[in-house]
Amino acid sequence: MPKLLIFVPCERVIVSGSEGGDNTASLIAILEGVEVLKKVPLDAAVPKPWVIFSLWTRSNGDEDKNYEQICDMVAPSGKVAITSTLQFRFALRNHRINVHVNGLPIGEDGTYLLILYLQEVGKPETKTEYATFPISVSHELKAEEPEEPEIEVEV
Repeated sequence: MPKLLIFVPCERVIVSGSEGGDNTASLIAILEGVEVLKKVPLDAAVPKPWVIFSLWTRSNGDEDKNYEQICDMVAPSGKVAITSTLQFRFALRNHRINVHVNGLPIGEDGTYLLILYLQEVGKPETKTEYATFPISVSHELKAEEPEEPEIEVEV
């Protein structure tokens, strides 16, 4: 089975171009947590694009196998908020995957977990959990300030 080198959520992944570039990936703004400043529904999500980046390296015997990467984002309640499944095959020694996500779930206060699994295609019995990454969602609701009483002055 392949070995996982990197697994991280971030705001952007920039890959150096073919003109003078070496095809390396730069991870921009690792996503560790967000603060929610107002009351939101349980199914709320911030309309923010972000990326789940993973980098795999093959082991001996992986060259002729097809794999499925499965990534779940699990809310503090245990509900799966996001799931992504992508198939790949090693063309080179390393293989990277960018999962582009539109919208970050923020409805529940607490720690969301990104859980990464890998299995051989067509062999669900090989499904193995490889990594988890916590993303904190903190509901910091501001107390409403009391209204100032109106004062009437007669002259």
